[in-house]
Amino acid sequence: MSKYGDNADITGSLIVDGEIELGDGDDNIIMDGTDNTLVVDGENNRVGIGTEDPAGLLHISTSTTDATLIIEADTDNNNEGDNPIIILRQDGGLVDSAIYHSTAPSNNDLHIASAINMVFSTSTNGRYASATPKMAINDTGEVGIGTTEPNDDAILELSSSDQGFMLPRVASTALPTVTSAHNGLMLYEADTNRLKIVADGEWQTITFEP
Repeated sequence: MSKYGDNADITGSLIVDGEIELGDGDDNIIMDGTDNTLVVDGENNRVGIGTEDPAGLLHISTSTTDATLIIEADTDNNNEGDNPIIILRQDGGLVDSAIYHSTAPSNNDLHIASAINMVFSTSTNGRYASATPKMAINDTGEVGIGTTEPNDDAILELSSSDQGFMLPRVASTALPTVTSAHNGLMLYEADTNRLKIVADGEWQTITFEP
């Protein structure tokens, strides 16, 4: 272990075989102080890249370029099982979620794996802390838009007190051919103002009786 009580100016390379302790654990470490390339806030256990005042455990900041974080795996392109993974873990490791590439169902698919339910929230003031849930996928696969508790009997539930569901509007000349369309496919035929559905391998018009 090497300890320095005073400043040390190094103009060449520094190679250390062992441990280096800088400060007493409560001091900051600043490398390239002009641009704050790397700042270690020992008092608050925080690391800043591009900022001298990190607001979180790791704070990456830039004023003139994109703040790009790259997590790269399989640099030799030799094993598709080597994948970049971000793991979010809590409760002593009992719960975790992840964002990662995987080989299933095909190579390099992007996966977002939630520990329980997955909730998508939005905010109108630019702050995540004030965001409210707008869409959810529960742990058994049901999807809710406008609700975070989709009905177990529906694969998709749309919930709103003042909005409706709008089908795709397609011109009659652009309808998918019946050879490629699947039974149950539904759309709104825009130029004839009719609802259409594929049944028994053919396009059928949905009519309403007064």
